[in-house]
Amino acid sequence: MGSISQDTLNIILLVVMVAAFYLIIIRPQQMRQKQHTEMVRSLAAGDRVITAGGLLGTVTEVGEDEVLLEIAPGVEVRVVKDAVNRKVEE
Repeated sequence: MGSISQDTLNIILLVVMVAAFYLIIIRPQQMRQKQHTEMVRSLAAGDRVITAGGLLGTVTEVGEDEVLLEIAPGVEVRVVKDAVNRKVEE
């Protein structure tokens, strides 16, 4: 009595490993995804952004699924909202 069986130790170790995996990998990724979704929803004309492809531009128009970016004077490209990586704070 008082000793823990090997099977019980294995189960405890498995639970600890799953919990650590969740806390180290899954939860931070979910938080980053939530922040990105909020940033995409808050896009407005005049925001300076960087896309996943490395384009730097100013949002001129916001649609339901895409934005219009001015990447040079008189040069505009249409980009899917999810491709916007981050806003540039000046």
